[in-house]
Amino acid sequence: MADNRTVLGKLIELDSLRGLMALWVYLTHFMFLLGVGKSGIAGLISNGSMAVSVFMILSGFAIATSLLATPQTYGQYMARRFFRIYPIYLVGLLLGLVTSWTYPDLLQSLGWAAASDITRIAARTEGESQAFLPHLLGHLTLMHGAIPDNLLYGSGLSFNGPAWSLSLEMQFYIAAPLLLMLLKEPARRPLAFGGVVFLAFVGKQLFTPYFPQVPSFLPIALIYFLLGMLTALYLPKLAERPQISLALGAVLILLAARSGHILFALPLAVWVGTILICSLQGWPMLVRLRKLMAWRPFVAMGESSYGFYILHLPVMIGWGAVLEDQGWGSSRALFALGLLPTLPITLIAAHYSYRYFEAPINAWAKRRFRGAMLPPALTPVSGRALEGA
Repeated sequence: MADNRTVLGKLIELDSLRGLMALWVYLTHFMFLLGVGKSGIAGLISNGSMAVSVFMILSGFAIATSLLATPQTYGQYMARRFFRIYPIYLVGLLLGLVTSWTYPDLLQSLGWAAASDITRIAARTEGESQAFLPHLLGHLTLMHGAIPDNLLYGSGLSFNGPAWSLSLEMQFYIAAPLLLMLLKEPARRPLAFGGVVFLAFVGKQLFTPYFPQVPSFLPIALIYFLLGMLTALYLPKLAERPQISLALGAVLILLAARSGHILFALPLAVWVGTILICSLQGWPMLVRLRKLMAWRPFVAMGESSYGFYILHLPVMIGWGAVLEDQGWGSSRALFALGLLPTLPITLIAAHYSYRYFEAPINAWAKRRFRGAMLPPALTPVSGRALEGA
């Protein structure tokens, strides 16, 4: 892969953002099990798809940054990405195999879940049993998210619901080097570049009918990954003139919000705000926010966010089934109280998984499939730059 000296230093604040988004997804499933958050602000909070969209932007940024900073062969790159997510993904898959079959009965027993949700999840669980081998093969190859519902119903969400986005992540990993090449030098391959741009804007409309439950097929979510990659490519220049990134971000957010696409506007607002916090200094409020995002507990939570994300739902389902069996499902308040320990349990499990399982494997993969690291070249700029100072 081509050498490129426009690279970025590690922004630990983005680890914190990743951890906060994982917590948002946890809260989404917590509220779903309680049967709350169907409308209003609570409905917005319970929509974890926006947090996953931020994950996609983060992934685009991180992968582009890595590719720019570390010349490596495609095989080295894919091996490192595989060993980063696959080991903990397998643990989550195993937990899902143990707990997913209890999900419909749990929702039915609790009594407050919507009938449509129970029917949908029961149909998916029945499909897991009737077509177990195809579902399992899809998961073992991490391509389950690319299988349309009309071929294998609920493939993206089977066994362990959050795993759909890891399949999407793997699809992006496969395509990322080509995408980055096109974004860096669009004039060299204008037709291919135009095709990618076209797919980014119409992929959702073209493919959502085949993936109606979650956007687990890359063309549907491509625009988010591209936003992250473009940030990695141009952040050093934008940091020199932050008024450009502020203006562009504001225009995109306003256009999205005005057209009713709040699911696009909010993740974009979170991303633009985070990048401004990371790249500006001299504004007291932003400096304080950056220090908060660099707080070690938040960063540590972000480092273990893969584990937390993939483990939390099986833990919640299994724990919820035990609670219901013990009579804690007689009221929402009692069940919510009983379900609260799943947060520290999953956080602790994810922490130790990262420290003693994921990190050692990741370190080995980096040594085994190492490229040549280039020096970082990003420094924050003063807030006065916005005023033309």
